[in-house]
Amino acid sequence: MKGLTDRDIEVLLEAEYFIRRPESATYWVVRYKGPGWFKTGDVGGSNRSHHSQTLKKLVRRGLVEMTKRAKGSKARAVWKLTDAGVALAREFIEKRRQSRQNSQQSFP
Repeated sequence: MKGLTDRDIEVLLEAEYFIRRPESATYWVVRYKGPGWFKTGDVGGSNRSHHSQTLKKLVRRGLVEMTKRAKGSKARAVWKLTDAGVALAREFIEKRRQSRQNSQQSFP
């Protein structure tokens, strides 16, 4: 997809990796939102990091969906990859895998 920065791709891949590790999901997110939802901190975000803004950008592109949490909650939003987001992330992962294989075949 055109217009994605390295930072956008990094966050997209972190989110895809996170949803493949259900054991790392925060209990309340799974209980109240269902599997696949994550907090900004689950994909590397912290105070004053770019992650929330990057995720909002990915929402505008249709790759992520966002819902606000209940008032008074520490994290203000939870996120979920859309089907398009999962597909694009897996496409990047496959390209990266193929690139690594090709580079390894270049050296005997």
